Amino acid sequence: MSADEHFDGGRLLPSVTTHRHVIEHEDGRVSAIVVRGVPALVCDVCEDAYCEPEVTDAVATLIARTIVAPGEAVTIDYRTADAA
Repeated sequence: MSADEHFDGGRLLPSVTTHRHVIEHEDGRVSAIVVRGVPALVCDVCEDAYCEPEVTDAVATLIARTIVAPGEAVTIDYRTADAA
């Protein structure tokens, strides 16, 4: 299997994906942070997405910096966000 081939025989192609992060608060309510436009290699068969470690770190930084109230959702555009 080559580096650009997925285990299911699909090809890993440069694309973007959406990361969803759910937070469960102490009172039982949940919040969501959605990061859109995340660069990834995506399988053309099953659509599994794989991100480079620096992209994963940047998404984690964006999530850590985001304040979201219980019961609310926040959407972030990775391409325009400052994750540095």
